[in-house]
Amino acid sequence: MKNYSLLVGLILLHVYGLSQLSVAPSILFLNEKQSFGSFRLMNTLPETVEVSVEVVFSYPNYDSTGSIILSSTGSVQEQFDLSDYIKIFPARFFLKPKEFRELRISIPDHSDLPNNRTYFTRVNILSHPQKKAVPSQTLQESVATVITMKIQQNLGVFFQKGKTKAQIEAEFVDCVQDSTGLNLLSKIKWSGNSPYLGSFKAHFFNANGDSLHSEYRHFHAYLSSNQKINFPIMNQIEDSVLLKMEWKSQRSDVPTKYLPPTTNYLLETWLTCRRQKNDNQTNNQP
Repeated sequence: MKNYSLLVGLILLHVYGLSQLSVAPSILFLNEKQSFGSFRLMNTLPETVEVSVEVVFSYPNYDSTGSIILSSTGSVQEQFDLSDYIKIFPARFFLKPKEFRELRISIPDHSDLPNNRTYFTRVNILSHPQKKAVPSQTLQESVATVITMKIQQNLGVFFQKGKTKAQIEAEFVDCVQDSTGLNLLSKIKWSGNSPYLGSFKAHFFNANGDSLHSEYRHFHAYLSSNQKINFPIMNQIEDSVLLKMEWKSQRSDVPTKYLPPTTNYLLETWLTCRRQKNDNQTNNQP
């Protein structure tokens, strides 16, 4: 009787800091004067990988509870979708270990795009190790299972045409403290002709003026929405806290000259946060 065995390959996951490909930059900004650019890819695996590229429109949106969801339709898609105007070369290729490749992005014709808008889309890069032939003897004597794991990396491409701007206003409507920290539900009002791409600095103080927590974070808004923001403040807060928060058109990963101009927005407000026990704490109570 033949000895049947199950052959399972090693799956290597690598997304961002753990991915098969090193990609830079993560966001590409183009405009009317410079309508072409490139991403630089490097294979970080000790084996050849197959790479395929596709353009898919999507953007981060939020449901009524402030939880993030991925959307691909609606008014944002109707106003800002760049997908049909992008050309990519090459769309499919192989990368040897440690090999570099330029992925060229161009917008050869944008004449029918309305002026004074920032258009965008996503470039999805799919990669997986090159398939290896299974020896015929193995096929005859074994049951071979080949597992192919495709890793997807999403990159942003933005195209500024004419004069663009974006502005936000914010209001915090709920604050809950649980085992993860402070969870703030904010109402973000977006206006302009471009996605808001920037950052914020948040600083929390107690009633005595003592600093509790400060944080810098990238921030985006593609339309008005509710957004839930978590701050890892683990100290129990008995009273109200003072939050000073400022949004700016600055990011650590993108030169400011590429970002749509905006006016800095400063919010200073007192928050009273209710405590919420997690399921384990609730179930352990008599």
